[in-house]
Amino acid sequence: MAITILDYSASVPDSFSGGAAPVTIPQVPTQLQLADLGIFIPQASADTASGNVLLSVDVGVQNLGPTFNNALQFHLYRDGQEIFNTQLGTQTIGATSNYFYNVSFSTVDQNVPLGFHVYLLNVSAIISVAGQSTVQLFGPVTLSGLAIT
Repeated sequence: MAITILDYSASVPDSFSGGAAPVTIPQVPTQLQLADLGIFIPQASADTASGNVLLSVDVGVQNLGPTFNNALQFHLYRDGQEIFNTQLGTQTIGATSNYFYNVSFSTVDQNVPLGFHVYLLNVSAIISVAGQSTVQLFGPVTLSGLAIT
């Protein structure tokens, strides 16, 4: 079976290379929107009723504070409906610790109906001792989507 590329879109809201200040990621349940993109699923043939969208994410974060275990929850939405989430644990050791993480993950949104769809990438933090530790969005942030049949 041949794979057909239907659409591609990428969102790079900020590379953070221009000296922009890091943004603190809010504590759950509040979510920070990191990126969005639109994907169009056309009718590629008479048999086509849906498509699949490969979503890829890269986010740079920094964990600040003394010895605490924190976590980040990432959420992907299609047209306002959550389709995927994942959690990443972060750690700091020592009072002046600054740990940088490049978070990368991918997922496939299967059987996406024909038409235009908006994907959102959100994040929230789970801080073990609130007020004594933070996780900041340091950059870069990228969200890309590849629609295929």
